[in-house]
Amino acid sequence: MADLKIHQKVIPVPRGQQAIDSAANFIHDQGFGKIAINMSNSNAQADGLSYSQYSRLTKALGEEFTKRLVSSDDVVYEWLSVKLPEEVEIMKEAARLASIWQIEAYQMVIPGKTTDADVARFLKQKMAQHGVKDGWAPDQNPNVNSGPDRGHSHPTNKVIMPGDMIQIDFGVKLHDRWVSDIQRFAYVLEPRYNKTT
Repeated sequence: MADLKIHQKVIPVPRGQQAIDSAANFIHDQGFGKIAINMSNSNAQADGLSYSQYSRLTKALGEEFTKRLVSSDDVVYEWLSVKLPEEVEIMKEAARLASIWQIEAYQMVIPGKTTDADVARFLKQKMAQHGVKDGWAPDQNPNVNSGPDRGHSHPTNKVIMPGDMIQIDFGVKLHDRWVSDIQRFAYVLEPRYNKTT
């Protein structure tokens, strides 16, 4: 870790010593008011400490310092919110792809023939062609529905008709980490509005 030079300070644990005991000694020496640990009920990236690790840590810390333990939620959210310029460019690309593919999906709709599921298949094909992954659970990405609002719902074989609103909620994941999430609506013109004079 020290060789990577990505941390301000790396404290090695001598062979034969327990890392948790060394961490507890360091915490005691520093007298921290709050100690963020890797436990969370709401954020998987701020979680990961096993029950046995937690038990060993609290035993090593003692009652006074155990009362100072807090979830690392806030630290992790702050860390995730700060992006390097390179990460911002990746996120822009994820948004660009999702955006242009949604527009292309709307352009391929033939009222009275195309189904919500056809639109979803079109977007899945675009993802496969470009080697990108789903922005979230594959069975819910993209969400496509036309006609009466069904909220966020999986695509069905409902045929898109003139006068329908079409909702697409779609996102892609690049490099197994950065995700776009774009929701767009389109209106399919009724014949009476489609006339040119």
